[in-house]
Amino acid sequence: MKKIIKMFILALWFTFLRIRKVLAAILIFWLVSFLVGIFLSPKLMELVWCIGIFGMSLFLFLPRCKQTVGDIYIIRKGNRYNGICLGMTRPYRSASSLFVEWTDSDNMKHKRSFNATDNKSKYPHNVNVYSYNNKPKYTNLGWRTLIKDFGYVLTFLPFVILSVVMLCLLISDMIKHGIM
Repeated sequence: MKKIIKMFILALWFTFLRIRKVLAAILIFWLVSFLVGIFLSPKLMELVWCIGIFGMSLFLFLPRCKQTVGDIYIIRKGNRYNGICLGMTRPYRSASSLFVEWTDSDNMKHKRSFNATDNKSKYPHNVNVYSYNNKPKYTNLGWRTLIKDFGYVLTFLPFVILSVVMLCLLISDMIKHGIM
C-alpha cells in the first residue's frame, strides 16, 4: 500500500512538472480578470473572465478525461502481452518515460517509449503491455499508464470545479442584485 501511495505522489509530481507553465498561465489569467473587473463594469467583466476561465479549464480537462477513458478501454478490451522494460528515457527535462519492448500475437517485435510511472529502479524487468488490435497508437502499460492519467485528471479537476462554482456564484449574484 505504501508503494502505491508513493507512486501516486510521484505521478502527481511528474504531472505538475509537465504542466506548471499551463497552471501558471491560468492563475495569472485569473488574477488579471479580477484586477480588470475592478476598473471597468465589475459584474460584466467578471462574468466574461469567469466564462473564459471555465472554457480554458474544460479545454485542459476534457482531453485528459478522454485519454483516461481510452486507456481503460484498451486495458479492458485489448490483449495483454509480456514486455520487457529496458530502461527510462528522458525526452523532456522534467518528465521521464519507459522504453519497452514486446512481441505481439502476430510475432512482430515492437519497441516503444511510454509516458508512464515505474516502481522499479533496476532494468530490465517485466511489464504488462496492453494493446488493442496490435496498433501502436492503442497500446499502454496498464496501471502504470492509468496512474499518470489519474494524476493529470486530478490536477485539472480543481480548476474545473472552481470555475463552475465561481460562475454559478456570479450568475446568482447578478440575478439578485442586477448587472451593475
